[in-house]
Amino acid sequence: LSGLGFHKKDHSKKLSELSGGWRNRVGLAAALYSNPDLLLLDEPTNHLDFESVVWFENFLRDFDGTFIMISHDRQVLNNTVDHILHVENLNLNLHTGNYDQFESQLAQQYLAQEAMYKKQQAFKNKVLIYVNKFGAKATKAKQAQSRLRALEKLDLVDAVISERAVNFTFPKPKNLGASMLLINHVDAGYNKLPVLKDINLSISSDSRIALVGANGNGKSTLIKLVSGSIEPISGHITKNKNLKIGYFAQHQADELDLKRTAYQTLSELDKDKPDLFIRGVLGRFGLNKEKSETKIEKLSGGEKTRLLFCIMSYHSPDLLLLDEPTNHLDLHANIWFEKYLSSFSGATIVTSHDRTFLNNTANIIMSIEPDGVSLYKGRYDNYLESRENQLRVREEQATRQQKEYDRQMRFVQRF
Repeated sequence: LSGLGFHKKDHSKKLSELSGGWRNRVGLAAALYSNPDLLLLDEPTNHLDFESVVWFENFLRDFDGTFIMISHDRQVLNNTVDHILHVENLNLNLHTGNYDQFESQLAQQYLAQEAMYKKQQAFKNKVLIYVNKFGAKATKAKQAQSRLRALEKLDLVDAVISERAVNFTFPKPKNLGASMLLINHVDAGYNKLPVLKDINLSISSDSRIALVGANGNGKSTLIKLVSGSIEPISGHITKNKNLKIGYFAQHQADELDLKRTAYQTLSELDKDKPDLFIRGVLGRFGLNKEKSETKIEKLSGGEKTRLLFCIMSYHSPDLLLLDEPTNHLDLHANIWFEKYLSSFSGATIVTSHDRTFLNNTANIIMSIEPDGVSLYKGRYDNYLESRENQLRVREEQATRQQKEYDRQMRFVQRF
């Protein structure tokens, strides 16, 4: 329990007192504690913070049994697995190595398959042209039949048909410059009890901010504050009057009316828009006519996430607030989403446990700790390296102080 982030005071709480994310952690703790021969893990890191993910990786590396894990976190896969079982086009294919090695193998396999497919199709077309041209002539009929038999014996490969993610698109925001939003000496929390104190933050059109820190420190609270979902207890927030905010909440899918369809849900946002416009917007997010008319309860987690992205971006937001947006995206959708955010011309504030995702989408790291908030300019990897250096310096200082104290005590004891 401690390794997965539970404080001692939480160990005796009833499950009904915990949020969905923390209940999932209890389930994961129980599965690990049972010491099984075979461990089956379906997106186990979705609700874990950075420290818990690192502990979990170490657990899996030391685990003596066999585990099979579904995960969209590339770094977790690279650090823990030695085989990838690839499910595509109703087939299973086992690859040796971690995720990066699998991607390299798959790319080479696709290139070879595509080259062979083109070569065979060119041969097939030549044979058919020859048969159509000379098949009826007595002098050429035998040669035509011989070539047809050669074509029939050929083990034709299929074209590369990939089930990879649809590249959905967001509308382009306005450029509101450096005065998009300003938070000045703000305390924020619930029922007048602050979770965050003395927050200062300036957001401009080119801000790419990642919020990091242990669960419960206030990352979601800060996003709610910026979105306007909660008001500051003290201090001031100044917003550009033209600012449009798109907000993706971590558990927002739970608030959808599952009996309605994606089309009905989006139509409610603007009842004056024609049918073709609504279907066009849904189509940009990979929700075709069939999916848009399917009840939300029957959509997959990834399809629900696409619908939430669709709702979030409907009014062309200038600032995207993304609270764990990748939890239900598959790896390829995740990779595409990274590329999209890196080219998005508005501002973004993101929380995620996916280190690769943060590394590729943020240039400002906002660390939210119990003793305060600090900003670091740079990539997430650089922030982690800086933090590790700071911890090492503190440990060295503590060791020196302890040695000096011990020396002084030995000196005093002589007398």
